[in-house]
Amino acid sequence: MSKQKLDVQAAKILTEENVKAMEYMYQQMRVFNKVMLNMKSMVRKEESKNRTEIAALLGLKLNDAEFFQVGFVGDEARNYFITQLLKHDLATAISQKYMGYDGTKLNENYRLSSSHMKVKGERIAIKPFSILVKYKDLEFLFMPASPKNWQDTTAVGVAWVCCKRDELEQVLLYVEELKTNYDAIKNSVCTLGNEFTIVDHKEKFSLESVVVTPYIKAELDLVVDMFNNFKKLEAAGVPFKRGILFAGPPGTGKTTAVNALTRDVLKAGGTVFIMSSAADWPIEKVYRFAERFKPALVVLEDFDIIASQRQMQHGGGVSSELLNILEGASGLDGVITVATTNRLDVLDEAATRHGRIDKIYAMDIPNLDMKVELLRLHLELYKVSLHLDKAVTSLRQFLEKGVTGAAISSVVLGAKQKAVSRDREVTISDLLWSAEGVRKQEGKLGF
Repeated sequence: MSKQKLDVQAAKILTEENVKAMEYMYQQMRVFNKVMLNMKSMVRKEESKNRTEIAALLGLKLNDAEFFQVGFVGDEARNYFITQLLKHDLATAISQKYMGYDGTKLNENYRLSSSHMKVKGERIAIKPFSILVKYKDLEFLFMPASPKNWQDTTAVGVAWVCCKRDELEQVLLYVEELKTNYDAIKNSVCTLGNEFTIVDHKEKFSLESVVVTPYIKAELDLVVDMFNNFKKLEAAGVPFKRGILFAGPPGTGKTTAVNALTRDVLKAGGTVFIMSSAADWPIEKVYRFAERFKPALVVLEDFDIIASQRQMQHGGGVSSELLNILEGASGLDGVITVATTNRLDVLDEAATRHGRIDKIYAMDIPNLDMKVELLRLHLELYKVSLHLDKAVTSLRQFLEKGVTGAAISSVVLGAKQKAVSRDREVTISDLLWSAEGVRKQEGKLGF
C-alpha cells in the first residue's frame, strides 16, 4: 500500500474517532445541563422553604414578607452593630432551635460561626445569629448568618433583613438610622489609605498639654467647642463648616496637634476620618460618607498632594470637587476640615483662599520656652525622674539649635531605651549621648 493511501486511511480513522468523541462530549454536556437545571430547581425550592420559615418568625406568610441586604465595612463592624442593638435593648435574640439548632450543630442549610473581636477597646465574643429588632413602631428580622442557598457564599459584612412587605420603605429608613447611630464607625477614628481601617486611637498628649502657640491653641479650642455644641449650632442655623491648615517643616508638631484634637473630638461625640497621602479615594465620596456620621472631622494629610498648583509641570493639581467641598458649594454640612502640609509654597491659591481654608497656621521650629516645655512633657511621658532644670542646663546647647519637638522626643526616648536595656535609671549622660549628632532643622514655610 502506497504512503498516500495510508495517509488517507489514517485521516479517515482519525475523523471517525473525532466524530465519536464530539458526540460523546455533547452527550455529556446534555447530561450536565440537565443536572444543573435540576440543581437550580432544588435550590429555588430550598430557598423558598428557608424564606418561608424565616417569614414565620415575624408571623408572616412568604407573600407578605420582603427581604433585602444590608452592607457593612466588614464582619467585625456588622457584629459590633448587632452587639450594640442587643446592649441597648433594641433587639432580642431569636431562638436558634427554630433554625434547626440542637445544641451541637445547625440545620445543614444554615451556617453558624463565632468570632472574637476587639472594637473600640472592648473584647467581644459573639455568635452572629438572627435578632428581632423592635425600633419605634416596627419589628423586623436581622440575619447576619445567612442561609447558604441565598448566595454561593456569605459576603463579608453582609446581612439580611426580613420585614413586612408594606412596611419596607419605613424599615429601610430605620435600618439606615440605626446603622448611623450604632455603627462601629460612629465616634471612632477611621483611616483611609490603601484600605479603610477603624483604628484604636491613642494619643500621648491631651489638648491642654500640647505645646503650640496661643493662636493655634485658641483655634483648636474653638473646634472642640463647635463639636461640643453641634446641636446648638444646628438649631440656630449656623453652618458647621470650617477649614484649617497647619503648615510647617516635618517634626514641628502638626501631627501631634491633630492627634490631640482628635482625642477631644471623640470625647465630644464626633467621628474622625484621616485621609493619608497614599489614599486613592474620590474626595467627594469621602466627605459624603463623613457627613453620614456628623459631626465629623476630616483630616487631609499632605494637603499639597491633592491641592497643588494646577500649572505645575508634574501634572495633577487641585480638583474642582475639592474646591467645591471646601467652599461649601456641594451642600455638605456637619464636617470640619483640618489639613497639614510641609509644602505651603506649592499649594494652589484657589484652595487656600478665605471661605475654603479659613485659617493657615505656621508651625515653625519652637522657641526656647516651648522646647523646655516639650522636654518636661517627654520626661514625664517616659517616666524619667531627672530634675527638669538639671536636664535643661545639660542640654542647653542642644536646645538652642534649630531642633523640633520630634527631635526632643527622640532624644528622651533614646536615653530611656539605653537605661532600661542596662537595668538602671536614666542619667544626664544618657541624654547627652542621645542628643549627639541630632541635625539642625531650618524652617521654610513660604510665608
